[in-house]
Amino acid sequence: MLTTSLTYLSTELEGPAALRLSMPATDDRVPSHFIALTDVSESMADCDKLKHVKTCLSLLLNFMTPADKFSLVSFGENSKILLKHVKAEAAAIPMIERAIDALAVNGCTNLSAGLASVREIMTEAAGSHEKVGLLLLTDGYANRGVSEPRELQRIVMRMVELYPMLSFSFIAYGTDHNAELMKKMSEETAGKYSIVETLEGAALAMGDALGGIISCLAQNVLVGLPEGTTVEGPHKVVDGNIVIGDLYAGSQKLLLLNKKQGNIFVRGAALPFLDPFNVPVTDIRIDTARVAEVDLTRLRFTCAELFHELRSGRNIDSRLLAFREALNDPFLAGNAVTGMLLAELASLEAAVEDIAQNHGITHRLQTQLTQHEVYSSAGVGVTRQIRASARVHWSDRGSPGDPGAPRPEADFEDALSPMAGPVQQRIASQMRTRSTPAPP
Repeated sequence: MLTTSLTYLSTELEGPAALRLSMPATDDRVPSHFIALTDVSESMADCDKLKHVKTCLSLLLNFMTPADKFSLVSFGENSKILLKHVKAEAAAIPMIERAIDALAVNGCTNLSAGLASVREIMTEAAGSHEKVGLLLLTDGYANRGVSEPRELQRIVMRMVELYPMLSFSFIAYGTDHNAELMKKMSEETAGKYSIVETLEGAALAMGDALGGIISCLAQNVLVGLPEGTTVEGPHKVVDGNIVIGDLYAGSQKLLLLNKKQGNIFVRGAALPFLDPFNVPVTDIRIDTARVAEVDLTRLRFTCAELFHELRSGRNIDSRLLAFREALNDPFLAGNAVTGMLLAELASLEAAVEDIAQNHGITHRLQTQLTQHEVYSSAGVGVTRQIRASARVHWSDRGSPGDPGAPRPEADFEDALSPMAGPVQQRIASQMRTRSTPAPP
């Protein structure tokens, strides 16, 4: 199932090395349980947000099979379990759709109550081999029940300990939410943090979440390192183990190490039967040739650092110039990750322009920068390109060929990470297509 290889990037059998984890491409899917934890606070009525969420949840049912289960939890002033462990069989679909359609706004944002309801659902599912994915969608700050961010983090981390089969996707609708909390929860759970602002964006993010759940081949994956080995980038390392989380069909993960002498082991649980595995990395080679994937991995980490520095109020002009020059290297041309990073470069440049225009960072921009930092470093989830607030469509000022003209609006659509697995890409793309209104 899982294949691994370790390539030393110099002639020394210590020092810089690239560890590759590869999963086979397959259309086989594991029985899955999708839990939608949906914010129904009053603000979700604004801009048709709740309407969009209901549309996307209904669309998801088209991609589920009778072997899958669906649970629906709402949280507003309080929390309600509206559906629990319902099989996505043809006879049950109308009932599920009615429950989704009945979602209605109710008061404030009691996130802790919603998480407590998810724990109730998970406790009743004890012993099940289903892969479980939790999609938490909110548009604001927790202001009922437990509202202290550190306490909410502890609740989520306790859920990770209790329910190792549970994967997390955090979707924020709009930018008026606690971005730092979302960032920390996604990092602690090896989950995704996406921001959406449109119907199509919500569909893309939910499709990505479902695609990951049904194509997950291994969960709770850890990479055990020899003592003294370090890993490049913002990876979570616990007791000498890199926390990977889930691995999806057809996906690859590249880890850049400064390796010391000793063996590397990869362990986790293989789905669908949660068979434990603990395999040593035995395919070891030396190759000092330049590899685009290694360069792009380092550039992703650089990009994340730039977003972090910018939201911390630092000047990034010189580093931004170097980043731009690195991405323009012909050696990296044509790679999907290069395209992703060029879009992130455009977001960085727009953010710098926005800060200059507004003489500081607005709350909206601070939130966007936080999410882009996670997106570029982890390479997962959905993001929306940042635009400078004063920009206008190119048709209002010159032509698209003018050097100083803003880019067309179409270039600023929601984007799925190119590092997503093929099943995630397919379902996310189909979800976005089905959510797009037909032309008049």
